[in-house]
Amino acid sequence: MNIDPCPISHVYFGEISYLPGSQLGPRTQRDLQIVSVYKGSIRLRASDKEVTIASREAILLQPYTQEMFNFDPVEPTHHGWATWTFRRDRANHTSPQALASHFLRPMPMDQRYLDLFQIGLDLYRGDGTPAQLDAIYRTLLEEHLAERQRVALPEALEKAQSFMNDHLAQSIDAKAIARAAHCSLPHLNRLFRLHLKQSPMDRLWSLRETRAAECLQNTGLSVEAIAEACGFRTASHFCQRFRVAMGRTPLQYRKAHWAAARP
Repeated sequence: MNIDPCPISHVYFGEISYLPGSQLGPRTQRDLQIVSVYKGSIRLRASDKEVTIASREAILLQPYTQEMFNFDPVEPTHHGWATWTFRRDRANHTSPQALASHFLRPMPMDQRYLDLFQIGLDLYRGDGTPAQLDAIYRTLLEEHLAERQRVALPEALEKAQSFMNDHLAQSIDAKAIARAAHCSLPHLNRLFRLHLKQSPMDRLWSLRETRAAECLQNTGLSVEAIAEACGFRTASHFCQRFRVAMGRTPLQYRKAHWAAARP
C-alpha cells in the first residue's frame, strides 16, 4: 500500500493513564490515529460500532467519526497514541476509504511494535526531528496494516458478533448465532475458540455484562430495566453474573462510576 504522508511536522505521540471507570468523549476524530493500550482496556464506540481494545492491543481510528471511550471499570488504563494529520491536497494519496477495512479492528502488539511506539514517544519528547517522527509513524502504520491483514477475523465471526450486539436483549442461543453467521455450530465453536478464546455463549454473556456496565454508568435506568434491556433472565440473575464479572454488585458499580461520569 502506498502511504502518502502529510506535512511531516504534523506527527504527534503521547501517553496517558485514566482511573478505572473514566470516560473520554464524545469527540470527533480529526486525524488518522493509532491508539495502543499498555495496561487495562478501552471500550470504544465509534461509527455505530462497539469494540474492546485489550492490554497489548492497538487500533486504528478513522477521521471524521464520533467516538466515545469507556476505560476499564476495574483497573487503571494506560495507553498511548500516535496522530498523523492526513494529507488531502495531493492526487496520489492513501484516503481513509482505502484503509476502511482496517479501522476499529484491534490487533495484538508484539515487542517490536511496542518498541517502535516507545521510540516515537522518546523522539517526540526529546530532540526528534519532524522527519524522524514521520518515519516512525509510517513504520507503525505499515506494521499495523500488515498485522491486521494477517489476523483479520473470519467473516463468520464478524457476522456472529454483529448479530450478538444487535440482539443482546433477546433470548438467543448458539444455534441462532450460527445461523446468523451462515455456518454450522461446530465450525462456529472452533472459530470462537481459535480466535477469541471463548465459546459463542461466553462471548454473548461478556457482551451483555459490558453493555450493562455502560448502562449503569451512563443512564439512570433501574437494575431491573437494565437486566431486561441486556438480556438477563431476572434482576437477580443480572446481579449474580455482574458481581462475578466485575467484582462488585450493580449498585456498587453505579455508586463508584455513575456520579463521577456526570458533567
